[in-house]
Amino acid sequence: GWFLVPRKYIDPQEEPASPQSPPPPSLGAGAVSVAPPAVFGLATVSRHTSRGMIHLRMLLGKVKKLVLSPIWVCTAMSLCALYFVVTGVQLWITSYLRAPPISADMNLIVIGFSASSATAPILGVLFGGHVVDRVGGYQGCMHKAAKAATVFGACAVVCAMSSIFVYDFLGVLVLIWLLLFFGAGVVPAATGILLACVEREDRPVASAISMLLYNLLGYFAGPFLSGLVASLAGHIKWAFRLIMLWSNLALLFMILSWRVAESKNKKNAKDQALKNVLAAQDVILSSEM
Repeated sequence: GWFLVPRKYIDPQEEPASPQSPPPPSLGAGAVSVAPPAVFGLATVSRHTSRGMIHLRMLLGKVKKLVLSPIWVCTAMSLCALYFVVTGVQLWITSYLRAPPISADMNLIVIGFSASSATAPILGVLFGGHVVDRVGGYQGCMHKAAKAATVFGACAVVCAMSSIFVYDFLGVLVLIWLLLFFGAGVVPAATGILLACVEREDRPVASAISMLLYNLLGYFAGPFLSGLVASLAGHIKWAFRLIMLWSNLALLFMILSWRVAESKNKKNAKDQALKNVLAAQDVILSSEM
């Protein structure tokens, strides 16, 4: 008959085998194991992420080198202030000349400022580039180029500050023409210094960062801050005065760039003189031996 026997009394060798899933089919000699598509997707994302992190570290390293370069920083800030002034002049000059106490005719304003803005920057850039070439260029004589840009900037500041105290249409127009002329004369030397003070492989990044700064601190900040001042003060003349006073920042940063470039040139000259002395001593010692 059938008896119910406890499981512990059953011989392990006689215990029935538990049902198992069939083993996977064996692969032949030429078969290739294919990973799921998700594995390939994760690998691709991981590879792209690692490449992106490498490029980001390289970019941050180049930006750090730019920030630690005082010549580049001062020159870029000077150009930002210059574009701040130029954008503000283009925005407010018509309203400023139209408002009291000047109260000039609109036709005269349009004709006069159109002629000034069309001729002064072009002539200023050409003249500034010619002066930079005469002093030796910005590649080997960076300190001389910075000095020339400082002189142009000082002349522009004198014209800007004088225009605040002149209330005659023709006088203001002449001063604005001179301001645009001397301001444009700064551009060839300053842009050349920006490229010459960094390594060749860092120049694309330096150019991109400088353009970003021009747009933020120059073309955007000029209309925004001057418009804010005009709204708070209740008169356009305060916006115009802010624009003219801002030119002092451009001159200040250009002076700093010039002084740093000059000190760097003196240091390089001393190092080169020391190398020449050591080389001469080596030649003398070798000839005596």
